[in-house]
Amino acid sequence: MTATAAPYMSAPTLVVLHALRITGRAATSKLPELTGLPPAVVDDELAAHADLVAHHDGVVAGWSLTAEGRQRHAELLADERAGADRDDEIGAAYADFIALNDSFKALCTEWQLHDHPRSCIQRLGERHHEVDAICHGLAAAITRFGPYSSRFDTALIRLRSGDADAFTKPLTGSYHDVWMHLHEDLLLTLARPRSEPDEA
Repeated sequence: MTATAAPYMSAPTLVVLHALRITGRAATSKLPELTGLPPAVVDDELAAHADLVAHHDGVVAGWSLTAEGRQRHAELLADERAGADRDDEIGAAYADFIALNDSFKALCTEWQLHDHPRSCIQRLGERHHEVDAICHGLAAAITRFGPYSSRFDTALIRLRSGDADAFTKPLTGSYHDVWMHLHEDLLLTLARPRSEPDEA
């Protein structure tokens, strides 16, 4: 593959299943943001693959993968990996991500233990361009990585506007939520088990 090759186009079915695999459960309203697909396409995919997904009601309502869905997702992801042949690009992005992982976790801990100091937001903003560069590099390799840049941007904008939940609060689209999703995405895409650098 040359440096100027176009991004590999992910199949919509994989994109939807992959979002559910990473999040565990996601509301219908959140899937367009998570996948970058139009709502109508998301609805069509959910309807067309009723054996692969299940909807849950209750406090944490949303869609998840069935056992068949997890198996089919793994098959589609393996097919994409073989067809895309972008392991070098994804591997380089993973290395860049892991290089930031310790400092981001430390920043999250400081935010949580010291009553949300504004300096944490400032320092997050100073490193944001590095995160954005990783996201753009991934999107240039495989299209399904496209939404991460805007998701990180949105979380940072919320933070700077005074929404304290947007730093680390789970299940709110926080910067930490997106970070964890991207981390899991990289591991799944590379078929890489978690190791010491991932847990540091």
